[in-house]
Amino acid sequence: MDLQVIKTFGQIAGIAGLALGVLLLLYRDIIRKTIFPKLDRNQAYRLLTLIAVLVWTIALAGMLAWVYTGGRGTEGPAPDQNWKRDLEVVLALEAPPTIGEADGTTFKIVNRSDYIAQLSSLTLQGSPDAVRRRDRLVQAISAGEGWNSNNPWAVKWTDAMQSQLADLKSQIRATAAARHVDVERVECLSGIVARC
Repeated sequence: MDLQVIKTFGQIAGIAGLALGVLLLLYRDIIRKTIFPKLDRNQAYRLLTLIAVLVWTIALAGMLAWVYTGGRGTEGPAPDQNWKRDLEVVLALEAPPTIGEADGTTFKIVNRSDYIAQLSSLTLQGSPDAVRRRDRLVQAISAGEGWNSNNPWAVKWTDAMQSQLADLKSQIRATAAARHVDVERVECLSGIVARC
């Protein structure tokens, strides 16, 4: 019970919560002690005052430390690992390399099945909007025209596909950040950001 009280105070108010939790427990235990009937009034008063002042000073120091750190409690919620993984996958999905143009249309090298499998592996938990964006992009890649029937890897990569990929990345970045994923660190480790 005592550790649970300290843990609860610490989670809510960080250092100050720990100090207040300890203060509460120590005051409660001091009052319960049976040593006071064995001491004369002056000794009991001095002992009780000394303990109370010292515990109060430690609690005050904890509260001042909490104010100094800006009132931050614990580190905060853990990042959502599914969204972290989704961000890593979608950052790796760059627009495929261009292999040529014909009649003003850009053709890119895309292994459709691998690209679609990577997109389909995104969990996108709790974000129906991101799921819709992903599904539209998968449908566009699946139905995309090829360079010719002899080369299934060459897909007509439209501006709409590029825009859909950018929108999906933006949506996943925003949702991952909202789910406590360190987006900058993931981008750095993925090689997206040149300087980390």
